[in-house]
Amino acid sequence: MTLDFPSGRDFGGISVVPFGNTIGARIIGLSLKDQIDTKVISVLRRAISEYCLIAIPEQDIEPSQLVAFANSLGELTIYHREELRHQQHPEIVVLTNRGRDGTLRPDNSGGTQWWHFDGIWQDHAYAATLLQMIQKPSDTGNTEFVDMRAVYEALVESLKAQVDGYAAEHWMNGGLERATDTMVPNWQRAIHPIVRTDALTGKRNLYVSPPHTVQIRELPRSASDDLLRALYAFAERPEFRFEYDWREKDVVIWDNRVLLHKGSSSALEPRVLYRITIEELE
Repeated sequence: MTLDFPSGRDFGGISVVPFGNTIGARIIGLSLKDQIDTKVISVLRRAISEYCLIAIPEQDIEPSQLVAFANSLGELTIYHREELRHQQHPEIVVLTNRGRDGTLRPDNSGGTQWWHFDGIWQDHAYAATLLQMIQKPSDTGNTEFVDMRAVYEALVESLKAQVDGYAAEHWMNGGLERATDTMVPNWQRAIHPIVRTDALTGKRNLYVSPPHTVQIRELPRSASDDLLRALYAFAERPEFRFEYDWREKDVVIWDNRVLLHKGSSSALEPRVLYRITIEELE
């Protein structure tokens, strides 16, 4: 389904232009330096729900303006790791491939090189994630996404019927390889259905995360591992994937309960992004 957002006074002159993939749209004519009308905020929330991801190109703004914009979309969260927070704006997590000693480390991206949902290990996972590219390496640095709506829709009907009734346990540092760990504290684990339904669109999507999901509760361990590995392999098929080609200062917001994502780092140049997570889009 395509949304038709006419330009003009009612929408602050913005346009919503789909990328042409199964997900994603570019927002044209919006400056995050300005006070944003509540009608425009409603359009942006609707576009995130329908397209799962929106990109607002080249926003040369201060961190305080980024926080103010994110806060207009919904309640913001504060990440539990204080050392990763922006010093003046704790709502911002600074993601970088620089180690604490200043050296470049391509693996120093907080686990973002693996397909994942942010915060799935919490009872109430984030509704949306916002990123702004502050410094992009020339050799890489893009972010990839998997449309888990399309993945669910492409499952054979018998498998859909099977997974619809399942729930899985997720840990902050989980995954199949760590599923036997008995020392995970309760605040770092949660249980969610592995198929979720969007409250606004009614669309359904798979909701499992390779670095976090440890077991489907209705299945024995070996059967759960086999099914999860099969679902992950299916989800990585090219037709479900979308890569966002960053430019510095771009702002991207996506539905964190629908899209798996992963980043790519660089061994040669710094990569710096600001991340804000939004509790609910309301």
